[in-house]
Amino acid sequence: MPLIPRLDQQRTEPLFLQIYDYIKEEIRTGRLAPHTKLPSIRELAGQLNISRSPVEAAYRELLAEGYIESQPRRGLFVLDWQETGSQLLPSVLPSSAQRSAPPVPPAPCDGSNSPLRFIDFGFDHMATELFPYAVWRKLAISLLQPAHKELFHYGDPQGEIGLREQIAQWLRQTRGILCSPSQIIVTSGTQHSLIWLSWLLPESKGSLGVEEAIHDGIRKLWLRQGFVLTPIELDSEGISVEALSAANVNRVYVTPSHQFPYGIDMSLPRRRELLEWAKQKKGLILEDDYDHEFRFEGPPVHSLFSLSEEDNVIYIGTFSKALAPSLRMGYIVLPKHLLHNREQRFGSYDQPVSRLQQKNDGRVHETRTPR
Repeated sequence: MPLIPRLDQQRTEPLFLQIYDYIKEEIRTGRLAPHTKLPSIRELAGQLNISRSPVEAAYRELLAEGYIESQPRRGLFVLDWQETGSQLLPSVLPSSAQRSAPPVPPAPCDGSNSPLRFIDFGFDHMATELFPYAVWRKLAISLLQPAHKELFHYGDPQGEIGLREQIAQWLRQTRGILCSPSQIIVTSGTQHSLIWLSWLLPESKGSLGVEEAIHDGIRKLWLRQGFVLTPIELDSEGISVEALSAANVNRVYVTPSHQFPYGIDMSLPRRRELLEWAKQKKGLILEDDYDHEFRFEGPPVHSLFSLSEEDNVIYIGTFSKALAPSLRMGYIVLPKHLLHNREQRFGSYDQPVSRLQQKNDGRVHETRTPR
């Protein structure tokens, strides 16, 4: 089946996204019917007179989202995306009762009595054997010396400048975020970041749009801080901007890189729609970039913060998954227009994270170049 996407080298979108958007639209409109065989990576690259890399990346993303499938020795075929659940509507998602039920290992499918291995997919699981114990211990010991006695005094309320410089560099390399260390605030984790932001926002209380499926601890936190939550529908591309536009809110909290609990990765077109909503509403997006470090298929999508041209996104991150939750280390990147609010409201605010921990974390990042 020949495909003829109109590729424009002058557009800001990379070629793989133009190919991905074209094929996805062809499938969703029915112009590419289920079970249609797609051209191979080599064939399509030859038709379009481009390298194979953009075609491969586009196919990989379509495979991950359930629009196509790879059949061994046969090739790539279009799936019926309405049957496979790629259009992930809330009505087909498990109920809260089902989500809270404890996992039960299935019976052996072959009728034998041989036990099956139980794999823990719990979000709080950590491969502790991978933690860099030797490096962390060496750096910690080197800090506990008289030469570093200043670390036992109060530090910068925003966090150690060395760590903030490393975070800024890391975000630039991994998330396309251009920010200065002055925009970064070190916190003791995501929950602390959200409490801190609830005190900082110009309208500290009121309505807040949230994804209709949300971590229960985060939901309770917002409620305890006095916010009125407005649940917004989800679909296969993330939060529904259409439903958000119909709601009476001008602030929204989202987890675009790995929506919790369903794992949806917000598509690039949806991210642009959300940014356009914020621009039109003169609103604010709270981007919790949960689990962005872990992506197993396809190229990473730029963060909302890096795509925004209106200075209307607050970026929230944590090291709980990349290092360990017990370190109690997170961070906020503020848009420039909120820096004055921070200085005005938190000029005498003490930094809650240990300076020794911050210095060690910063030195670990200096030792291990971010990838």
